[in-house]
Amino acid sequence: MDTTFFMNKIGFFLLVIGIFSGITSLAQPQIYTSTNNRTGSWDDDGIWSKSQTWMGNNPGTSLNSTSIEVYGKVTRNGSLSNGGSTVFNLYDTLTVNGTFTNNSVVNIAVNSLLVVTDWSGTGASTTDIYGTVIVRGNLTSDTNIRVRAGGLLIVLGDLNASNSGNSVITNEGNTVIVGQVSSGADITTGGSLYIYDDTPTFINGGSVNGTNYTNSPSNAATLTSMIPTEASIPSWLQAILTSLGVTCGASNTIGYDQFICTNIIPAQLIGNAVTGLGTTSYAWESSTTSASTGFANAAGTLAQRTGQNYTAPAALTQTTWYRRKLTVTSPSTCSFYSNVVKVTVGATGSWSGATDNSWSTATNWCGSAVPTIATDALIPVTSSGRYPIVSAAANTKNLTIDLGASVT
Repeated sequence: MDTTFFMNKIGFFLLVIGIFSGITSLAQPQIYTSTNNRTGSWDDDGIWSKSQTWMGNNPGTSLNSTSIEVYGKVTRNGSLSNGGSTVFNLYDTLTVNGTFTNNSVVNIAVNSLLVVTDWSGTGASTTDIYGTVIVRGNLTSDTNIRVRAGGLLIVLGDLNASNSGNSVITNEGNTVIVGQVSSGADITTGGSLYIYDDTPTFINGGSVNGTNYTNSPSNAATLTSMIPTEASIPSWLQAILTSLGVTCGASNTIGYDQFICTNIIPAQLIGNAVTGLGTTSYAWESSTTSASTGFANAAGTLAQRTGQNYTAPAALTQTTWYRRKLTVTSPSTCSFYSNVVKVTVGATGSWSGATDNSWSTATNWCGSAVPTIATDALIPVTSSGRYPIVSAAANTKNLTIDLGASVT
């Protein structure tokens, strides 16, 4: 028997199998999924899981031929483009501090929120809004945008829709356009459509089709860069804006939750700068009761608690919630609160990850003591993003791992 021939046959057969396996792997769905109930940056590898090992550690900012599943509260500081055959599904909260461009498919699920600086779209793309989309600036699009029943689209700037064959805006829910309107597209509304432009421009056959349409509502002031004050917009819209911390034409945000050990000063709370609204002022408040009750002036001097940012003047010994009140007094008057940030204070046996990922490093634990058989250990979601790796024998009485944290 010619063993060389036989071995060559086997080698060829294995090569074919390898090539076929590689092609099959490449043909599998390419899906990025962000971690549920976790706050983080779009560019942070740690918040993403991927369906294929050969894929990059995060989706990048120019999406193409992948599927994106966004859970948790994610922020992209910069622009984000959705193209190719990408299907983009949002199930919780995404903030894009830049232009969001959709040239493919976007689905905004019920109870989800997308906030972008500007919106752009071209080509035969579609956007289905079952939740809430807030465009702080302008929406420029020649694509198909559908605000489904129960959905909400708010455009604080201008709407510019071309007369492209792809350009149709269908409103089955609620749509509010604060700035100027220049549309060559048909806006079909079976829901409630509010346009605050006194003289919206419809060109090249564009029009509004539907009966639930209010142009320049009689109780609204002349608006250019500011969304109507609390008294001049529908109560259903004001309730949504208040809950999101978006009104007066701006956002009011103060960062993310923190976890610290007892007797530690938390990291500075960074509030966004609010400009272009006239005369504004800030007031920081805190509560040791809950995220909704018990708020009073935050600790510190008047100067410390009325600035854009806030640093606690002393170490914390109990879990504390913070928020910032923004007041606009000129040219129009309104005030609203930011998101609430929770600073959780951990007891001895709580993981902080202050030094590294090693379970056995004492300074990674509150109280600077590695858990023993008598210790209740807690692994929370950390500000450091580091979680314990056990490489030697480890003991604990009870082990609690919060959602979004891990032990390896």
